[in-house]
Amino acid sequence: MFRFIREDSTRLAELQSGSVDIVNNLAYSAIPTVEGDPNLEIMSVPGPTIYSLALKTAEPAATADVRVRRALNMAVDKQALIDAFLGGRGLPISQLQGDQSFGYAPDLTGYDYDPEQARALLDEAGVPEGAKMTIDYRAGNSTFNEVAQALTGFFGQVGLNVGLNPIGDGVFLNEIVPEGRTNEMFQFSWGGWTFDLDNTAYLSYHNGEKRNPYGTSDEMNALLEEQRETSEVEEREAILRDVTRLAHEEAYHIPLYVEDQIYAVSNRVENFVPAPDIRLRLVDVAVTE
Repeated sequence: MFRFIREDSTRLAELQSGSVDIVNNLAYSAIPTVEGDPNLEIMSVPGPTIYSLALKTAEPAATADVRVRRALNMAVDKQALIDAFLGGRGLPISQLQGDQSFGYAPDLTGYDYDPEQARALLDEAGVPEGAKMTIDYRAGNSTFNEVAQALTGFFGQVGLNVGLNPIGDGVFLNEIVPEGRTNEMFQFSWGGWTFDLDNTAYLSYHNGEKRNPYGTSDEMNALLEEQRETSEVEEREAILRDVTRLAHEEAYHIPLYVEDQIYAVSNRVENFVPAPDIRLRLVDVAVTE
């Protein structure tokens, strides 16, 4: 039987009480509690889920200027976020995919953490000290709530006054983002369970897609369409890598990290093996009394 329990604290309590046997997408803050319970264990596997901040490219937002978007990328210490809020269970990313995904560009190292250069770019773009910006994000994710608060600190170090705007998941995904009503920065997270960049890139970068309310460029649209029309595997992979490089150059996002998939499992469970594609495969799983 599957139960859908939204609140992280409730899911953990149900596991501890024995009402459920496996909890997926466990909040990272709950890992020490599970590790300290003799009846439970943590199981994890590198996964495809990425987290980023998408950047508003429409005027009059300051982030319409590519120099500002690049500066925001340079302002964030991604490894510090992973260490502080994921318990080290993740990897920094330079693109909207992990290295397991088809289309991954291994030569793309991303923007270095460089607050000094970030401030220089902001000055060049005419963004004054104390300029206000806002991050919109999904209120239901307790881990990203902590990450968002830390991001305001990083942006503060380069002279920006960044506020937070938590929004309910349904309103955020079905209204605010598709209707182009976001602030300068807004959360983008994607499962990537197909392990093919097209699944993420087309929705993120092609004009007219609901996850891309502000558009990108004719060049980007052409690349995305070309790879969909190409049947030759190596050619298609090369095009997807060009998509990734162009997205990096234009700094449409601040790619943050790809996270491990974390499961809390009761010791009554036998033969459970977590899968990297986030699918629960339970054919051989048994629960002892």
